[in-house]
Amino acid sequence: MFKVLIPAAATLALIAAAAQSQSGTRAETDLHDPLPMAWYLSQEGDMARLAYGLANSDQLLIMLTCAPGDARVRSYGTVTPAGADLPEGPAPIDPLLGLAMAGVTMDVNAPALRTLREEGRLPVLAQTGRSTLSAAEPDKAVIAGFFAHCAKTAA
Repeated sequence: MFKVLIPAAATLALIAAAAQSQSGTRAETDLHDPLPMAWYLSQEGDMARLAYGLANSDQLLIMLTCAPGDARVRSYGTVTPAGADLPEGPAPIDPLLGLAMAGVTMDVNAPALRTLREEGRLPVLAQTGRSTLSAAEPDKAVIAGFFAHCAKTAA
């Protein structure tokens, strides 16, 4: 029973932190919330990684990856973009976090990813139900950078 309750509670806590950190601008959020959730972009070789989570930590709700010219985006995390084809059976449990970590691949123009790219909102599915991860104004440039990287012509 605890194997189900603890991961669900942890996911719910991260989603609650995300919802609290989405009120106001980044500067306002930093004053009121010591651990704001935000979108972060990193690159390793040709691979771009767009992650939503706590700054300077490994506490992420979701990470999206792509390489230049990819028509598909790979998603990993405790939440999954809405509309993704979920693998059958239980999601594997991350041994460090104790949370179910789903991995799916989606078309770069899938409705949920298009909403993220155009509106700064990612509709997601979690163990606790549907939710939306929103981007603060500064994060929208980070998101645009990720999708621009995916759209580049592969060298």
